[in-house]
Amino acid sequence: MAGLGPPAPGDPARIGPYRLAGRLGQGGWGTVYGAHDASGRRVAVEVLAPAFASDPGVREVFARRAAALQGAGGVCAPEVVSADPAADPPWIATAHSPGPDLESYLRAHGPLGPDALLAFAAGTAEAVARMHAVGAVHGDLRPGRVVLTATGPRPAGTGAPRPGADSAADVAAWGALVAAAGTGRSPYGPDGAPDLEGVPASLRPMLSAAMDARPLARPEAESIYRGLVDFAIDQDIRSVPTEDLADTLRGLLSSLWADVARTAAGWPDGDWDAAAPPSASAAEAPAAMGSISAGKLAAVIAVAVLGTTGIGVGGLYTARTVAGDAPAPPPSPSPSPSPELGSAEEVVDGIVTLFEETDSYRVEEEVDEGGPEPRRSELVFRADPDVFLLIAEGEPGTQTLWLPDSGAGKQRSVYSDPALNQGLTDHYIQAQVEGSPWAERLDRDAAAAPFTELAESMEVQERTDEQVDGAEATRFTGTFTTAAPEGEAENGFSLWVAQDGRPLRLEYGADPEAPTFTLEYSGFDGDLDTWLCGTVDGVPRVDEAMLVGTSEEVSCASARAATETYLGMPDDQKAGTGYVVEDVDGWYCGLAPTASVDIRRDSEDVGYCGLDYPDLAQRADFIRLD
Repeated sequence: MAGLGPPAPGDPARIGPYRLAGRLGQGGWGTVYGAHDASGRRVAVEVLAPAFASDPGVREVFARRAAALQGAGGVCAPEVVSADPAADPPWIATAHSPGPDLESYLRAHGPLGPDALLAFAAGTAEAVARMHAVGAVHGDLRPGRVVLTATGPRPAGTGAPRPGADSAADVAAWGALVAAAGTGRSPYGPDGAPDLEGVPASLRPMLSAAMDARPLARPEAESIYRGLVDFAIDQDIRSVPTEDLADTLRGLLSSLWADVARTAAGWPDGDWDAAAPPSASAAEAPAAMGSISAGKLAAVIAVAVLGTTGIGVGGLYTARTVAGDAPAPPPSPSPSPSPELGSAEEVVDGIVTLFEETDSYRVEEEVDEGGPEPRRSELVFRADPDVFLLIAEGEPGTQTLWLPDSGAGKQRSVYSDPALNQGLTDHYIQAQVEGSPWAERLDRDAAAAPFTELAESMEVQERTDEQVDGAEATRFTGTFTTAAPEGEAENGFSLWVAQDGRPLRLEYGADPEAPTFTLEYSGFDGDLDTWLCGTVDGVPRVDEAMLVGTSEEVSCASARAATETYLGMPDDQKAGTGYVVEDVDGWYCGLAPTASVDIRRDSEDVGYCGLDYPDLAQRADFIRLD
């Protein structure tokens, strides 16, 4: 997060007990202000954006997170000092952490060295593990949202309001974050697979496990944290509860973080003194740690953390050396299945009904047909108005939008070589969807089809309770019959269902041990914070548009907040013959040329808000609805 900037016109003088000094940037929930408490201590106060503050569901999530994180403790986890979820608007205050964000540091100094990278990995893993331990997920781990302070790395703020996010997504984001810190570039290659070239060999197995495409195969954050600490020190910590490892982590940071600490202590932090209370002096930044001689640690051995069995906050963990092909662990079964969920037939019937009535969903599909790589695609749906997005891998990959109410189809191509995604190449253009090969998938019935077939013919052989991403789930296994061009086919299946009856994962195929189809489900009933971000009003020349992300890393919550701020500006500041770029708290927003929208219509994008100007690969486009 950037240093303190000046307040904007209309900013309040105070929020709760805090006197505002300026703006720090845009967080996942809304605007983040720099402020002083009565003693002069510096804090970061994040205020819920108007769009969120008017949503009772978001306010409830905000209140739960604020309550959970107060007193959560930890060395690198967000330190919540106070909050008022009932205020208008609600706010949450965290201790201010001066220093560059990782993104700024990488631009200025390049990748972290091996010692600092190990410290970064352990500190951020501890932060994520502490949040997960109190029932919160971060949902917004990326280089621009992790601050390198003089005492260690610290996620900025308390995350993002992404109800569809879960602990497995946090773990994958952690792996990508550490890989980026160690290489200074994107952690994913042109094919979308993790690219760990340049990461110290000792860390690669752990990052590979964390970034596994299968959420169920990823280790838990606590296991990652304990594994890093265990192999970085000459001490047996197996009987030490996780919460009691704080001093050990501080020792690691003291030894390995010195170079980054000096940079952080000298990083510009803005003019806080100008707004400090007259009776209080500005809080001092932590002093840089002294230089510690190198060579005290051998490289972390090749480790993959395979599972966690919780014992309170602390827990036992299992770790082992891997040669690169260790199998992913199955979830741990419980001998006493949960009866509250109902029978398998009732569960599957409920899932079919869910697909008929839900406001949103996301289905990630992997089809293994025996080729070098499985075929992957996603289907995303959001209602009001109904819109489907089909994302298909390939060269180029395609993203197809279908709005059945207006009969409008749109499509964009995405190449693995970023140099080919220039000009209008990666923008949506009009496309014929009805009668096309992909039309049959852009339908609610298509997403529900496997469950319809399960409901008609399944025979359940086993039912067990399991932990999936730290939450209780029930697994049904058995057989069912599917329709095929050559006739009916008998398949084995495994279905994981959350305790509220929503599907989490479905695997099926002729060989249950090597399923042909793997489908993962999320984002039901509005709990969708990626790809399809809903409609926005007040868009010049078209009035209403659909906000569509260009990748799953674009958070709808953050994108909507930036977009609504931008669209609220006077029109004469937004319109023109070319893109007009405005910096909205780190988001760069603009409109398409007038001729492109009104005359040529050579693109269906009428504007955008992006995070990575001038590349603008990570953005939310304003897509016209007609």
